[in-house]
Amino acid sequence: MNDGWRRRPTIGLGLILFVAAVAGYWSTCVLYPARLVPEREEVPALRGLDQTEAMARLTAQSLRGRVVDTVSDGEAPSGSVAWQSPAPGTILPQGALVRVALSSGPPPIAVPDLEGFDVPLASTVLRAAGLTVGALDTVPSSADGGTVVRTIPGSGAAARLGQPVTLSVSRGVPIIPVPSLVGLTLDGARDRLAAVGLTVGTLTQRFEGAPGTVVDQSPAAGTLVTKGQPIALSVSGAME
Repeated sequence: MNDGWRRRPTIGLGLILFVAAVAGYWSTCVLYPARLVPEREEVPALRGLDQTEAMARLTAQSLRGRVVDTVSDGEAPSGSVAWQSPAPGTILPQGALVRVALSSGPPPIAVPDLEGFDVPLASTVLRAAGLTVGALDTVPSSADGGTVVRTIPGSGAAARLGQPVTLSVSRGVPIIPVPSLVGLTLDGARDRLAAVGLTVGTLTQRFEGAPGTVVDQSPAAGTLVTKGQPIALSVSGAME
C-alpha cells in the first residue's frame, strides 16, 4: 500500500516535466524559432557609396555600421566608402558590425623638378605625374630661352590629382645689335650703350681723328651681342 502511494507522485512529477519540455520546444522551435537560431544576413557591397547611403544600406540588412578610418584612394570619391570589413557577400547574424573606411580622395602628388626643361617636355612630365599645365609666365633669366626656371607650386610640393602647375619660362638673355659709336664723344658713347643695355669695356688711346672722339669700337656696329656685354672703344687723344 505504501509502495503504490510512492509511485503515484513519481509518475505525476514525470508527466509534469514531460509536458513542460514539450511546451518549451513548441514555443522556441515552432512559435519563436528566431530566438533559437538568429537570422543571418548577407553583407552588401558598400564601396563608392557615401557615408549616409552606406549606413542606410546596412540598416536595411539589419546590420550595424561604423566608420573606423579615413584613407587615400585614387578611385573612390572623397567621402565615399573606400573599403569595408567583412567583405561583401559575407553572411553575418543580424545586428553584427560592419566596419568601413572613408576615402579622402587620391593621394597627394609631388610636383616634379622641371628646371631646364623646355615647355613641351615639361608638359609631358606633368601629365605623366597626373598634373596639368597652368599659366605660362615668361621671365627675364640667364637660362636658355624657352626653358623652365621655376614652377608654382614649387618642385617637391604636394599637389592634388589634376592640379594645374604654373610654368615660369626664361626669355633668355636679350640679343642686342651693337650701335655705331664712331665719332661720338666718350660720354656720348657711354650714354648710347647704356640706352640699349650695354657697357663701355676696355678703353684704348689713339692719336687720330677728332680729339676726344671714338675712332674705333669692338665688336663692330651691327654685331649681335647679349645684354650687358662690354664694348671696347678706341678714343682719339686724351681720355677722361
